[in-house]
Amino acid sequence: MGDVVGMVLSTDIRALVNGQPIPSMNIGGYTAVAAEDLRRYGFEVAWSPQSRTLTIYETLDKKLHPLPAAQGKGQPAGAVVGQVLHTDIRALYSTDYGGSTIPSYNINGRTAVLMNDLQPFGDVTWDAGERVIRFEAQGGAGAGKIPRPVADGTAFSVTAAAEERFTVDVRGLGLYAAEESAGYLSQEGVPMLDAGLLAERLGYTVTRSAAGWSAAKGLHRFELTPDLVSARIYWDGMPTGTYAMTQPAQMLEDRPHAGLHDLVQLFGLACWWSEEGRRLELLWADYAVRDYGLPAGAQGASLPVRAAVADYAPRRSELPPVVLSLEAYASTATQGIGVPAGEAVNGRQQSLAEVSVPLGPQEQRLTGTLRIGQRPLYRGSYTVPPAGR
Repeated sequence: MGDVVGMVLSTDIRALVNGQPIPSMNIGGYTAVAAEDLRRYGFEVAWSPQSRTLTIYETLDKKLHPLPAAQGKGQPAGAVVGQVLHTDIRALYSTDYGGSTIPSYNINGRTAVLMNDLQPFGDVTWDAGERVIRFEAQGGAGAGKIPRPVADGTAFSVTAAAEERFTVDVRGLGLYAAEESAGYLSQEGVPMLDAGLLAERLGYTVTRSAAGWSAAKGLHRFELTPDLVSARIYWDGMPTGTYAMTQPAQMLEDRPHAGLHDLVQLFGLACWWSEEGRRLELLWADYAVRDYGLPAGAQGASLPVRAAVADYAPRRSELPPVVLSLEAYASTATQGIGVPAGEAVNGRQQSLAEVSVPLGPQEQRLTGTLRIGQRPLYRGSYTVPPAGR
């Protein structure tokens, strides 16, 4: 992924989607648009980092907020304006009668699609005299369109796709997973769990190096520092922060043992005790995140941004809160802490986190991070337009 496979050229062809002008480019002699821009033209567009798919949804009632579509920014048609990179991302076009994969192109981290490849999902017409290409999505009567997959203002949708459990029994001062030693109770009564055994049972890969002990699964990784008093946290290979342990971990037989609270934070675990207090249940969920982009067309002084988490954890369990943060470059972060949202479904909690981004006269670049406890679930970069845009 990332090899140059072509060039992006400027174009004097005007592109219209659902009757509104949209910025366009020339890829291989065809007119293309950024799939992410379709969010402003009556579509929901969701990026799923775990499956590396970008899904375009036809929706019934999303308002249009078209972008300025000045072509070429003063450059002549055919000027090279970028590179087309190879990508392993799958682009899907979803309607109420099913979904189809369409070709896509990586353009500076965004996903471009050719207007002609949208033909199966509506009407693509070319006016040679006016040099205009139009795409009308499946007509205006609602045929093929689906209800919006997320509520208005929801930028991130999170669902539990799979889960792993780890059961610990207390026997005297010892902790056991079945018949295997899993740790001990400290003098203060704090469960000190074998972090390596826990990580392995949850499907993490454990490594030991001069930099410290680490555990990794999917896009999530954390690394205990050699002095065992803190952990460095990563998502998709990029550092997201450092966590100070509430108490130093202890190395026993070359395996770190850490306090229950710290492991709950680092792994993002739900936990609960049996009524008699002799059995501890730990649950790790593989959360599937969909990024729908920040809401467009905000009015007023701020932009509300929400993250909705379904199938959060069993109702009886304790779990670190969902935290959504949006940070402007060289600025402090704005954070929203998840709160219960609605009734429990099938005994599972639902959670909603919200932040308000102050709007100004100029566009802003933000980094968004969604996490449970100290475990990052997602991280992305965004451009926030001025108020009213």
